[in-house]
This record gives sequence, structure tokens and C-alpha cells, in this order.
Amino acid sequence: MAQRITNGQVYDVRSDLDSSLALTEHILTAVTITDRLDSVTTLSDAELERVELYLAVHFASLDQDKVVDRQIEGAQDKFATGKTGLKLDFTRWGQMAKLIDHTGTLDTMDSQRLKAAMFCFNTKYDAEDGANKTKI
Repeated sequence: MAQRITNGQVYDVRSDLDSSLALTEHILTAVTITDRLDSVTTLSDAELERVELYLAVHFASLDQDKVVDRQIEGAQDKFATGKTGLKLDFTRWGQMAKLIDHTGTLDTMDSQRLKAAMFCFNTKYDAEDGANKTKI
């Protein structure tokens, strides 16, 4: 589906975003998630638009460095480091997106952990019958 929001709307929500950020990429990520929500929920078009907007601002915010300590004479900036595991709760905009989704689907998507399954294949070639013997 086409994106529901514009770069200008993202800057309207958070005007301090660095203008050099690739907002299109963040918006497209938000579109992907919002389209998934649209296919499994009964959210209205207006609700989907707001969710998409807040998700885009959330992703853009993650991409922008945040100065937490600045020394003028030493000319040194200290940037915040992200905490892992917070997902959409890391920013107020991610939290707002979850709040707008009254179905709880976004919250469920956010709380599920992607589990990487590792399979170790032990393959032996049997020269007698020419077959691979694979153990998983």
C-alpha cells in the first residue's frame, strides 16, 4: 500500500530531527508494519495514519544521535547509547503508536521475541551407496 504520511508530517511531530536523515527509509519501515497491522486489525484509516506517523518518528529518532553531555571548552560531546530490548518503548513515539492501536496487535508484535534457531548439520557421505547421511 502507499505510504499514508509525508516527510513534512514527521518533521511536524519532531522538528529537531536532523534534516540529513533518510526519512524515506524510516517511513517505508513504518509503512511495512502499518500495512501488516491493516491486514489483521480493524483500525480505521485515521488510526493507521497516526500509527504510521509515530512509528516513522520512532525509527527516525533511533537514527539520530542524542547529546547527553556537552563540554564547551573541551569541545567534547557525549552521546546517549541505546538500551537494548526496549523496542517501541524506547521512545515516546513508539509508545504512542502502541497506545493508538486499541487492538493490542502492535504491542503483541513488539513483545514477541524473534528466536533464531540454529541447526547444526552433520553430513557424512556414504561412498558405498552414494547417499548423504544428514543428522540434524
